[in-house]
Amino acid sequence: MVKGIDILEKKDDFNDIFTKTGTMAYERQQNLSEIIGENNCEINFEDGLLVFPDNEFPMQIIGSLSQKEEKWSWAWDNDDVGFPQILLEDVNKIKKIGEEYNIPEFSNSILTNVNIDVAHILLMTVAPLVDADAYYAVDAGDLILFVTIHSDEIPTNEDLDKFSHNYNDFQIDYPVNARKALKGYTILKGYEFVDREDFSMAKTGQQRVIVGFSDRGKVTNIQTMK
Repeated sequence: MVKGIDILEKKDDFNDIFTKTGTMAYERQQNLSEIIGENNCEINFEDGLLVFPDNEFPMQIIGSLSQKEEKWSWAWDNDDVGFPQILLEDVNKIKKIGEEYNIPEFSNSILTNVNIDVAHILLMTVAPLVDADAYYAVDAGDLILFVTIHSDEIPTNEDLDKFSHNYNDFQIDYPVNARKALKGYTILKGYEFVDREDFSMAKTGQQRVIVGFSDRGKVTNIQTMK
């Protein structure tokens, strides 16, 4: 089984990592939405659970966003709050990755000029690195708490049509290197990645998704073969 951290390279910066992990995070958020819908949750800090009307999920606390100040705070720097250490395993891994790979966005305790969209990009970047099945934002007014979820109750989807749609949506919605995004998504899915000069391919068994690229690296076509 592929671990999220396996896709990291020493030369990667934050944007490189987001490019590699973003589509996987995008898929997993859709998987979560399928079972929680529009329902809100309550937090049980004592048991480390997100409690929805029909589901309970183990959570890990990642960080918080002050929307008014546009300030992000990683949960590993929480002496004034006192989060239980058992709920900080994921965020401590993120800090360690930041220190090992020189990613200041992971290792600086406070990030400024962070709005809600940037906060979601942070979580889309780090959640797959710690092999989370999804993440969730708990709205508490000005302060938004972000957590990761690890649960077998969240379904997975191996349909290649869905793979194609997820990839295409992600590379359209975000200014990323489209070929690198495909490679990262393919590897995190556990599929085989094949790269050629004018196209790249994701393979699983006899099925494949072929993506054509222009000279400038833009996606020109996507073909799914089952």
